Parts: sequence; structure tokens; C-alpha cells
Amino acid sequence: AGLNAAANGQTILVTPGTYAGDIAPLAGDHETLAATGTVELDLGSGYGINLDNNAAVTNFTFKGFSVKASPTTSYAFKAYKADGLTFSNDMFDGGSGNSGGGVDLNTTSHVALNNVSSSNCHKNGFAITSSYTNADPASSDITFNGITASNNGWTGISFYTVGADNSTKQTPTIGGSNN
Repeated sequence: AGLNAAANGQTILVTPGTYAGDIAPLAGDHETLAATGTVELDLGSGYGINLDNNAAVTNFTFKGFSVKASPTTSYAFKAYKADGLTFSNDMFDGGSGNSGGGVDLNTTSHVALNNVSSSNCHKNGFAITSSYTNADPASSDITFNGITASNNGWTGISFYTVGADNSTKQTPTIGGSNN
């Protein structure tokens, strides 16, 4: 409720606790969603945190969360056509019996993942798709710094250059370090 009621540019502080359910922010120039202590998001089915509601999301920051997927979560965090995403000090855990993955970025630009981990996922810990359809621009300017991917079924980090419609775009621009 707080996320949907917030004005553009606001920071929403989430108090310590365990919260059930999925998150689907509204489109537009968004805010920062920040944990103020130990915050665990216990996700439902489908995409847990979903920035894919048929409208572009820009300038969204997600920091300090521990995200646990349910057995029916497709991906814990999905972004499609998002621009200006920042992840900071987040943990994504596939949990027991999960059939999905950690972080799924499709046709995204200007993304920074700083001190983020994705583990115990049936699929990929981190999946980056250059473009989902031929009409989409290619993903660009994605930076990984201090990430960890462990105990994931398919791969820790995957880069897909062929989209769902079998279109091929240029390879996404990736940079960063793991210091």
C-alpha cells in the first residue's frame, strides 16, 4: 500500500519483520524501497517483485532486503523495460523446493547490482536477457559489483542474447568487479 501511495522520488522505509506476498510497483519515476533492519520478503507464486506491468519503471532502488522465494515463485525479482535500477545489499534465496530463479532482467538499462547474492535457485541466480522481443531495445549498462551466486541449478549468472521470439540483438553491455 505504501509503495503505491508514495509520490515520485520518495524513499519508503520498511520496518524489520517478515512480509508475505508479492510486490508490483506502479510505473513511472519511482522511489527507493529500503529495509531499516532485518526484513524478509516471503514471496508467493509467479514473479515476486515484478517490474513488468506493461509500463516502464525508472529510477527504482531496492536495498537491504532478504528475499525468500516460495516453491512456485518463477523469479524472485523480474524487471522488463526498466531503466535506472539499483540493487544494494540484497539477498535472494530460492529456498527449499523452489522451481524458479533469483533476479531476471529483460531489456533493462542502467542497472547496478552492488553486494547482492542469489543462491539456492532451481534456475539461474541472475539472468540477463538482451531483449525479450525483436521490437525491444537491447539491454545496456549493467554493472555487477561484489555479487555472489551459489548453489543455483542452471547457472550463477546467465546472459541471453536471443529473446522469447528467437530474435537476436547486440550483446548487453556488462561491467563491474567482484572485490
